[in-house]
Amino acid sequence: MWLRGADARLRITEIGIDMARDKIILACGDCKERNYFTTKNRRKHPERVEWRKYCPRCNKHTLHKETK
Repeated sequence: MWLRGADARLRITEIGIDMARDKIILACGDCKERNYFTTKNRRKHPERVEWRKYCPRCNKHTLHKETK
């Protein structure tokens, strides 16, 4: 069921999606390919994130860093 207008904003607040979350892109540290898109709370974690994730181009787990 899709909600519009004020009902949609109310529903988003009810399910806990915080407006402080920003979209980020994670890029592989080896091949620099942008593989993952996710969100993070910039109020709690203002620094850039680094996670070990699987890179399909490198075919192994590598360090993925937040890009602009």
